[in-house]
Amino acid sequence: MLSTINSNQLFDLKNSFHDLYLDDPTVNPYNETNLDSHFFDTTSLIQKFKKSQTPLYMSLNVQSLPSKHEKLCTFIHELLKNDVLIDVIAVQEIWQLQNLNTIQIPGFNFYHKARAFSRGGGVGFYVNENLSVKIIENLSSFHEKIFESLTIEISHKNKKTLCSNIYRSPSPNANLIGNFCEKLETLLSSLNQFNSQSLVFLDSNINLLSLTTNPRVGDYFDSIINNGFLQLILKATRIQNNSNSL
Repeated sequence: MLSTINSNQLFDLKNSFHDLYLDDPTVNPYNETNLDSHFFDTTSLIQKFKKSQTPLYMSLNVQSLPSKHEKLCTFIHELLKNDVLIDVIAVQEIWQLQNLNTIQIPGFNFYHKARAFSRGGGVGFYVNENLSVKIIENLSSFHEKIFESLTIEISHKNKKTLCSNIYRSPSPNANLIGNFCEKLETLLSSLNQFNSQSLVFLDSNINLLSLTTNPRVGDYFDSIINNGFLQLILKATRIQNNSNSL
């Protein structure tokens, strides 16, 4: 099953790059990288990262952290007991959190921003308790349903890494999508001012598999590339019946 979906070209963003950079393939930002993207199940994920010394960062849309917390804990515990070391877990759509004590994960500290005026949304980070964390408020713009973000600075062994977590509610409204892209452009540009590695975890509800057919998706992708970032997840993140999206 894994080999079948990993080889399915309909699920792979890289297949759009040929058309996108047809006029000048040399400007393809992925030409000089060994970046690859794969689907995993729990077993294959453990096999790949067991006892790895490379920092592992995970991202997940939980659609209500209180209701998914037990399932998330079970998954993380399975990885940890098999010697998979996790530094950061970014979660989107945490929803409202009435009692923070009920959503903790042993071995991790939790940081979040949630909506005050409407249901759903919100973003958070579980960070390995051995890492030092500082919230960067001026890079944590939060506009409900439009651009919900949280940026933290992680320090470990004299190395600093900026992590930004972003969520946008699904909406076909062109003005709202434009507003989101403007705020994303501002954040990515600001991250470039820091002399640190920057990682951005986001659920934008903008389908990158429509890159060559939807101009707004093209603008969104251009903003990422033009600010010196690369889209690291290149496979469909949602597959249902005959539809798929990234």
